[in-house]
Amino acid sequence: MHARKEASLQRTWALLLAAVICYVPANVLPVMSVTSLGRTQADTILSGVVYFVQHGDWPLAVVIFTASVFVPVLKLAILAFLAASVQR
Repeated sequence: MHARKEASLQRTWALLLAAVICYVPANVLPVMSVTSLGRTQADTILSGVVYFVQHGDWPLAVVIFTASVFVPVLKLAILAFLAASVQR
C-alpha cells in the first residue's frame, strides 16, 4: 500500500474543470476544412453528424455522435458526480 496523494480531490476538480473548458472549443472549432473549386468549407463534429443524418447515413451519424459527444459528456458528468460524492 502507498500513502494517499495530498490534495488529490482538488487536483481532480481542477482537471475536471480543465476538461470541461477544453471540451467546448473541441466541439465548436472546425475539425475539417475542405477546399473544392476555390471554395472552402469548414465542418465541426456536430455539422458532420447533421450532414450524415440529412443524407440518410444515420448509423454512421449515431456512431460519430456517441463517440464524440455523448461519451465524453457522460464521462465528465460521472467524474463530477464521483468527485462530489467523495467530497461529501
